[in-house]
Amino acid sequence: LPEVVSFIMEKYAYLFIGIVLTLISIPAFPLMIIRKTLRDSSAILAVTFLNSELIGIIAILLGVKRTIVFVGEERLIDHDECVLNVPTLLLMSYLLNGTSLLMNSVERLCVVTFPLYYYIHSRRISYSLIAVQYVITIIMIASTVVASLIEPTRRISNFCWLQHVFSPPFSVASLLLTYIVSLLSVVLMIIAVVILRKKFGSQFLSNHSCNRNLTQFLKNQKRYTQTSLISCCFTFLFVVLPSIAEQINRMKTSVVPQITLMCCVYLRLLNSCNLVIIFLYRQKDLRHAAMRCLKNQFCGRKNHVKPIKTIGFGK
Repeated sequence: LPEVVSFIMEKYAYLFIGIVLTLISIPAFPLMIIRKTLRDSSAILAVTFLNSELIGIIAILLGVKRTIVFVGEERLIDHDECVLNVPTLLLMSYLLNGTSLLMNSVERLCVVTFPLYYYIHSRRISYSLIAVQYVITIIMIASTVVASLIEPTRRISNFCWLQHVFSPPFSVASLLLTYIVSLLSVVLMIIAVVILRKKFGSQFLSNHSCNRNLTQFLKNQKRYTQTSLISCCFTFLFVVLPSIAEQINRMKTSVVPQITLMCCVYLRLLNSCNLVIIFLYRQKDLRHAAMRCLKNQFCGRKNHVKPIKTIGFGK
């Protein structure tokens, strides 16, 4: 039975997970872009939704590639053929997932530490954090790909398993960076919540009650940060704990079953949609906007035509 489950997971898991991620994320990102209020106040979250959508598409591509290989036959190929292929996108998806979570936590920390400064310069801060996450990802991916291409040619399976494709030091460094930034996002979010409890009390809100927009902004950011903390709890379960299991297996201090290692990989991918699900469930503004868009999409807008009154003339 374990062999059958392992075979099914190897063949279809990426395809299934990719479809799930895409179906969840595709409606969320356009919603954030269309609504100006959501776009301006939640730019980091919008980019996180976009990254989740990209990760879903990458998982589908990898699933299709694996299915094609299964239909054919396994053979040995040069590792260069895999480097410039879907595995590079998979490694990029891991890094994007981790850096997105980290930038979201950094933004939350900025909000609770310097709320007034963030209120004035929120757009500049958000765009800077978005740029940082993509710069980190591009640098790591480019370094890993170049290092793998210039090393001597190796013969590997045409399944292009991630651990065999790239130069081992750079591959391990990229995955470790993913684990570290994910763990750091959890730590920073906990710090942000501690500051939030101390700083965003009723006295703080009453001191700024004269500015209604600022008061509403602070209340929204308080709930936003609490929602992000819930998301970080899932990140700890789906990314940090599986990463610890993978590191234990890599150091050979203990033997971890192969099916467990496969589940660790898939959990890390599934984590990319936890922000989408939790924010749509917890944040009323997102949920109401989503419901309105769905209602307009499937029900259409009713044309309210006023009946024309006929005026009768007396005889």
